[in-house]
Order: sequence, then structure tokens, then C-alpha cells
Amino acid sequence: MSARPTQQDRYRDRSQPRWQGVTLSLVLALASTLIGSPSANGQAPDFGLAGQSVFVSAEGSLMLWLNWGGSVNNPDLTASVVIHQRVESEDDLRSQPGDILNRSADVPLGELPRDAAGHLILDVGIRSFAGADDSVLVPDAGVYPVTVQVRDGSEVIRSLRTNMVRLPTETAEIGLLPVAVLLPVSSADGLDLAGASTLLERHPSLPISVLLGPGVVGQLLENPTLAESLRSALNGRKVLALPELSLDPSALAAIGQGGLYARAIENSNRDLTELGLEPLPGVLPIDVPLTIEGASLILDLGYDQIIDVGPRPQPGGVLAADGRTLQIIQVDDDLSTEFSGPGAPAEQGHRLVARLAIRHETDRSPVLLGGDDLSQASPVSLDIMLASLDQAGLLEAIDLRDTGASGLAIRPSESATQDLEPLETDVIRTLSLIDTYDTFHVSGGLNPSLLREELVGAMSRDLNPESRQQAVDQLVSNINDSLDVISLPDPETVTLAAQTSVLTLTVENEAPGPRAVLLRFQSDKLSVDQNNLVIELPPGSSTIDIDIETRSVGESPLEMILLSPDEQYELTRTKIQVRSTAIPGLGMLLSATALVFLLIWWGRSIIGARREQSEEEELSTSIEADRPPVGVSR
Repeated sequence: MSARPTQQDRYRDRSQPRWQGVTLSLVLALASTLIGSPSANGQAPDFGLAGQSVFVSAEGSLMLWLNWGGSVNNPDLTASVVIHQRVESEDDLRSQPGDILNRSADVPLGELPRDAAGHLILDVGIRSFAGADDSVLVPDAGVYPVTVQVRDGSEVIRSLRTNMVRLPTETAEIGLLPVAVLLPVSSADGLDLAGASTLLERHPSLPISVLLGPGVVGQLLENPTLAESLRSALNGRKVLALPELSLDPSALAAIGQGGLYARAIENSNRDLTELGLEPLPGVLPIDVPLTIEGASLILDLGYDQIIDVGPRPQPGGVLAADGRTLQIIQVDDDLSTEFSGPGAPAEQGHRLVARLAIRHETDRSPVLLGGDDLSQASPVSLDIMLASLDQAGLLEAIDLRDTGASGLAIRPSESATQDLEPLETDVIRTLSLIDTYDTFHVSGGLNPSLLREELVGAMSRDLNPESRQQAVDQLVSNINDSLDVISLPDPETVTLAAQTSVLTLTVENEAPGPRAVLLRFQSDKLSVDQNNLVIELPPGSSTIDIDIETRSVGESPLEMILLSPDEQYELTRTKIQVRSTAIPGLGMLLSATALVFLLIWWGRSIIGARREQSEEEELSTSIEADRPPVGVSR
């Protein structure tokens, strides 16, 4: 009779497919990379689940990777698996396991192989019909509670609870449960950029959408290496990002300033494009409930789907606004809570897979996993969840946009999360002042674009009303200070000896860069060619030559005003007394007199000539009358 095969022999020589084992070894490699080996903190866990097969085929094996902090040299220490009766609902997973269906043979711990991270590997054969080997009979597909026990002789000294998902015999004939994933990336607690990149690289074909949390875009902009790593790991997959500022579109729409929210979204998308990342089209993440005005604003911005990633997300459905509809994609918060549930990360991940398997039997409506619980999930539990979508089994990975929304009409929020109405007038005036400064500013100093960003920042939900008002007031003060940098000489008197002359004035520009100004002159007795002319003043002192024409002798006041080019802000003014000693019109008078004399002379010459001609004609006529006829003598 041949010797009983050892656990190492079964691990090495079992002939059925080993894809589950290969996948889980990768999961554990990820765990070793991201959270360390069992002894990373100097003391290994006493007993725990490090990983297991995601799915088990009808004629396959359940492989378990176990943390064990004790000795394995005691021959009385053995490990075994107890498989309980199949559960019928998700609630049953939270209950104590039912009756025992079957159990595996005890295997000495000393015979169990270890992986590279030091985990013990327990390989339990599964079969769907009666047989002669030591495989455990599990005749039907379904989710089975599993208890892993460590015994010292007949006494159970350690145990843990997990679940096994046994696949149908003919998996090609079953329908799949559609599951979408919104993978959140955090700049603080939770999954960071390095961990997210590793997960994305390990599952390159899954249509995962990535949500970049507050501060993450800034991290990427500051660290090109991280940005390149994420861009490569995404491999063309799309991302979502909340604006860096916490804004309420409904509150801004209520005061007619949806443009500020639009600006924040544009900035966010611009940053993503600069990083080489592609925003998910048509879908906008929000973290506040929406009023009708807020929904209308989002539709105006070109989005027809939103996903509420706030702490209390709106239910999925359709929100009607101005004859249009906005779809609300709902995160399955109930399923996602498993990522923050009891047990080690591996237990959390496999409990979620078990719930999805049960959901597959009862309701195959699309599921979206995401939200706060997912943002705090361990990379190990996330990888187990993604592995369940990457493997042939009961689940099908879909794009976030394909989860759709139920036809249920959603009641909009009655009010926004903040009241901005007390600031409505101030915001309008501030925007107008920034527009004026924009026409004045050429370069250097306060940037008009950044001023608009500051105004958007003042609308943040993170500020209380008093701080918000102070921020707006300070912004207005800064703009006024940046406008009040142009000065003209004090009032003076100048004398002009000619009717037309050039007046040179000195202008001081205290700004750190050139500024555009509009020249305006006012006078009853003087005319200026440069009136209403826009010129550019360099920093420091510069001169302006003004062409002046006087219309009278004596003193004439000339008021010089410098305005912003849009004529909305008076920068400075001065008054000049212009004394003219020239006689306006004297030359014209002399010319007119000469012309009169010339005309008189011409007139007299013409009359004299005509008179002389007339006298000659009369004399000639008289002589002819006195002459006798021809042939007649006197």
C-alpha cells in the first residue's frame, strides 16, 4: 500500500487547473509589497487569513494562505477545513455558520508549504460527486461558509471564518452580474497613488474608473514621476476628479454665479489634460445634494450623469430640471461597507466576493462599488475584489457609465448646503472689478486669472460666512490697491506762446509691470488730439506729449483724467491752467483784408478799362457821322 501523500505532494502534483492559485499568489505578492510580510512589524500575526481562491470550480481546489505566528514543529498541530451548508442570502453571511456539510482531513502544519512571504498554504481538493480520493464533496454551486481550524491533538486552538464560492459545473451557461468600480485615490489616508498604480497595472484590462480625491491632482502636478506612473498604469482608462475647492453648484446657481463653478470644473479638467489624463466624458462627481437650479447648471455644463461621492449620497434615479433629465448613478454603499467590516483585509475582500455571488443569484442589476468605504479599503481587499472581476466566474466588469440609473424620479434638494445670498451683490461687484482690472493689467503684479480663482476660493464650503465675507473684502482691497498705482503731477499753470503747441506731462506707474490707461481731456477753450486714446505705460516715470490747440487768449483750464480702458475705474486726474498769449484768428483776419483789397483793385481796374473802351467807341461813332458820303463834295 502506497504512503499517504503529503500536503506538499498535493500542492505540487494535483492535476486540476491551478489558475486560482496563481492569481492568489499574485494577490499575496501585492500584500507583501504594500503592507509587508507577516513579520514586517517584528511580530507575525498569531493566526489569520492572508488570501484564498476567489472562485472554486466544481472539480477544483480551495487554496488558503494562512498567517501563522507559532511553531510548526509540533506533530500534533494540524490544520483542516470545515465546509458548512450553503447560505441563501447575504444576511446569512453575517450569521453563525449552519450545519456542517463536509470537512477535510487534518494536515500537520509541518507538512504545509510556505510561499515567499512566509504564509502557510493549505490546499483542499473539491469535487462535485462521490469519489475515492480525499477531496471534499461539495455537490452544488453556491456560497459556503468555511471554518479553518488549527488543532492541537483533538483540541481546536485557533480558527477563522471565511466563505467559499463554488462555481456551477457549466459556467459558460450562466449569466453574469455586471459590476463597475470607481477606484478612489487619496492624498492622505486610504489608497495612495503608488498603491493605485500597482492595482491598475495588475488588472490592465478591467474598465476601472479612477476618482482622484482632494489634493491628488496637486501631487501629480508637483511630481512628474508619480504622474507618469499613474498615466502608464491607467493605460487609457478614464479618471474623475472633484474640483480642488469644495463648492456647492446649487448655492452658486442660486445667486446667478454658476460661472464660478464652471470655472472650477474647467480648471480641474485642464489640469487633468496637462497631466495626460483623460476625464470620463459626460459624468461629473459631486459631493453635495442638488437643487433644481444646481441640476440645471450641471446640465448646462454638458454633463448628463452624476455620481454622488459625498458622505450621504443621493439615491440613484433621474432628476428633472427645466424639461431635461440628469441621471444619478448610485454607489452600492451596502456592499462597499464590507471594505471597512470586521476581520483582516483578505477576509473583507472575500466576504464582498461572497455577497456578490449571492447577489448574482437574486438580482443581476448593475452594481457600482465605490464611496467612502472603498476609499479606506486595504490594497489587499481591493485586489481580491478586482481579481473576482478579472477571472472567469460569476461577475462581469463594466464601465461606470453603463451602470445607468433607475427610472425612479428623484426629488431635488429644497436648499443648497450653504447660503450665498448675503454675498450676491458683493460677488457681482467683485467680478466687475476684476474684469476692469483685466483691461488695465498688461503683465506683472496680480494676475487677473488668479484673482478669479481667489473669488472662487472664497465660495468654498470650508469657510464660514464671516470668513467668506472677509475673503471677498480682502480680494476687493487688493484689487483696488493694484489699480491705484498711476499718478499725475499736481495742478500747475503752463503758458503757450502759439495757438497750437505740445504739452509734455509726466506720469508715474508704480506697478511692477506695464499698464493700459485711457486718456481723457475736458476743456471749454482747448482741444486735444489724444482725447480718448488708450496708451500703455511702462513701470516707473514716463512722459506723454499732448497736442493742444487754443481757441482764445488768456487762461483755460484743462482737466486730464486717466481711466481704465473699459472706462469703469478712474485711476487719477489733474487740472492744468493753460495760459495762451497767441491771438487766435489774427492771421486769418490779415489774409481776409488782403483779399478784400485785391478784389477792390480788380474791380476798379475792370471798371476803368470798360469806361475807356466806351469813350473810344463813342468818339469813333462821332467821326463817322461827320464824314460826307463817297463822291459828294462839300
